[in-house]
Amino acid sequence: MKTMSVVLAFATSLGIAHAAATPSGVATLEAVTFEIRPDEVTVRVVTTVPVPRFDCGFGPGGDPVLTFADVVSRLDGQYEAPVAFLGALRVEGPAAGARGRVVLYFRSRVANLVGVEQRADGVALRFIAAAAGDPDASGDYRVGIGDKLEIAVFGHEDLVKTMEVGVEGLINFPLVGDMKVEGRTVMEIDDELTRRLASEYLVDPQVSVEVREFRSQWVTLMGEVRTPGRFVLRRNMRLLDVIAEAGGPTKDAGQEIVVTRYDAKTAEGHQLRVKMDDLLNASVPAANLALRHGDVISVGQRAVFYIRGEVNRPSAFVLERGMTIMRAIAVAGGLTQYANRKEVQLVRTGDGGGLENITVNLKAIEDGKTADMPLRPDDVIIVPRRIF
Repeated sequence: MKTMSVVLAFATSLGIAHAAATPSGVATLEAVTFEIRPDEVTVRVVTTVPVPRFDCGFGPGGDPVLTFADVVSRLDGQYEAPVAFLGALRVEGPAAGARGRVVLYFRSRVANLVGVEQRADGVALRFIAAAAGDPDASGDYRVGIGDKLEIAVFGHEDLVKTMEVGVEGLINFPLVGDMKVEGRTVMEIDDELTRRLASEYLVDPQVSVEVREFRSQWVTLMGEVRTPGRFVLRRNMRLLDVIAEAGGPTKDAGQEIVVTRYDAKTAEGHQLRVKMDDLLNASVPAANLALRHGDVISVGQRAVFYIRGEVNRPSAFVLERGMTIMRAIAVAGGLTQYANRKEVQLVRTGDGGGLENITVNLKAIEDGKTADMPLRPDDVIIVPRRIF
């Protein structure tokens, strides 16, 4: 389904998105549907066209609330989400078919709302499972082979040790002997050492366990960053951390960051997509994904379009948000005196992969007879020379 180009961002302070005002008339809420992908779900509220005015904010408990001020509702009172990380959607409003204020309450459970989008036929809210990016449901790092642990028991200098996790996932600690630590959190290791020391040797031992060197887990960063490569995965490391460690994005970096993640049990992978603007926006914290061992992160190139022919500066240009064919010609320095304004060619890749050739009449756009045409990545604009 094609969507409108405008995406509504949250206000930093209040966390509220607003739709543009709609013409007079009473709109109808028709249905609620779910679009499911790995670790994420998009909830669509289908409306009549034009889409009615709405507000999206957060209730007292922090869960999202979507409000339509004056509509006719054909929705049910409740919808069960088809994914475990999102709870039931509750609908409050007038009786079916009546007109009034309708409020939709989302129970996010362990999900984060990462986007609100006004589409051509309604409103879409995108949720990502909060645990989808976490190395562990609690966010704690799990120790692996090759990591170095610093272990200390307060008041016992002979029990202060720095130990490397062996190839079998074990450490050998005084009084305790061999102990399995691979795959366990620092807190779990601390608890077991405390229990085993207290059971036979020490009274109320105060144990401290820290990871001194992280060597067992890593992520791979590719694409438009200053120093791509493999990076050690440290405790609570997130997407923004590793990009910063790589020196940040290059000047050619685009909006899309793709995190490819593999399931160790099924050996299957799936992709999580994050926009660079969201990652750098403090009001969209869920975009800053917690990383897992083996994640492959790709920072894509910025989108461009091309223009050639009878313009003053034919070249490739960055495709900025809201770029249209008229704005593109302005960016290229305008038309030459020999330009054929009525038969400009727009060449683009179609949905099926083949090339489409579209004739654009600039004079009709200037006269308001035809709408200006939005550009897509890799569009080629060709301005021909007129024949005298």
